[in-house]
Amino acid sequence: MANVQIAWLNLERFKTDTQSFTKKYEKQILRLIKITVDEIIRDVKRWTPVRSGRLERSWQKRKIRGAANYEIWNSQDYATFVENGTRYRRPIRMLQKAMIKGEIRLKKRLQDLAKKMERDF
Repeated sequence: MANVQIAWLNLERFKTDTQSFTKKYEKQILRLIKITVDEIIRDVKRWTPVRSGRLERSWQKRKIRGAANYEIWNSQDYATFVENGTRYRRPIRMLQKAMIKGEIRLKKRLQDLAKKMERDF
């Protein structure tokens, strides 16, 4: 009977340790996502063609429902035409390029964090 109680106590301790471990790394993952979104905004602004500067200044981000969901948009009506091009103008694809680069960065960061988690656990 005593062995069962000891096993139960160890299981509860393991559950508590696992929960604190999960919370610790969940915060780090959310931080990495926020850093990546900030870098995407920086890159898209850098790659946006500038005449008056309105298009470049109009890039925005907003955190939406859920812990890791962000929305990136531009409030200028002509942003879509610059991004995707027209019959007369080639596409710039500044947002698409920034998103691809951001995705690559985030995957690398998450892989590094996964390795760290394996070492810590």
